[in-house]
Amino acid sequence: MFSGELAESKQNKVSINGVESAMIKALVDYAYTSEVTINKDNVQNLLSAANLLEVLPVRDACCQFMERHMDESNCLGVHCFAEAHACKDLQAKSKEFALHYFPDVCQEEEFVTLTESKLVEFLSDDELCVESEEVVFNAVMRWLDHSRENRSKVCDRVDFVFYLCIVMFVPKADSNSTVFVPMMGVDFSNCLFSFLQNFHNVLKHVRLPLLSPYFLHDCVENQSVISETRACQVRDESHFELRCNHFMTWKLCQSEFSVEMLNLFSNRS
Repeated sequence: MFSGELAESKQNKVSINGVESAMIKALVDYAYTSEVTINKDNVQNLLSAANLLEVLPVRDACCQFMERHMDESNCLGVHCFAEAHACKDLQAKSKEFALHYFPDVCQEEEFVTLTESKLVEFLSDDELCVESEEVVFNAVMRWLDHSRENRSKVCDRVDFVFYLCIVMFVPKADSNSTVFVPMMGVDFSNCLFSFLQNFHNVLKHVRLPLLSPYFLHDCVENQSVISETRACQVRDESHFELRCNHFMTWKLCQSEFSVEMLNLFSNRS
């Protein structure tokens, strides 16, 4: 930045955005003393600053600190944070931890805040350790319930803004006054519906053939999102059959979802 041909090398003052001044001071002190204090309060900000300024020894020390203090309640956050800062080793170790302790990790608050793509990444991994696939299904439904509740609140707020606040002024023909006319051409009312309709993209990574037929009948089939979403439905008129435990036959609807499910017979770790 300062020794090359970049614009900063010719400036008397350089603004470094997104970094706390205390972290810059800590890195400057480290440059003179080779010492830096890392604790739970500053580790993330310090890692971000060290990564931005390429102070690799401090960045690696922060990664080691986060790894030592990793547990079921924070491993997903550590994983996403490491991914965002390209800390490959910490990213891999935190993912391995989350996969190994998945039954406990999925009960934590961080799990329900995962994005759909990140959830799918974990569910589709063959190294996911669970005693039974019921654990995976219940985890997915917990994630769905949280996402559905939050999306419903967001949609309600957007609808309220849409109908009451988003307006355009139209002059009356016979006066200088204006009237409020609702803005047309924008529809936010189906945001929750669209989310539920795409839920099969997550559900298809739950290995239904590994579930007991009793669980399929009592728990899976009775979920409203499955009964109301065609791509997730279990139907008798299907052309595809899955042999489950106790030699009972269950049929899945002929869809992209069911075709992909037929390829997921392998057991998890």
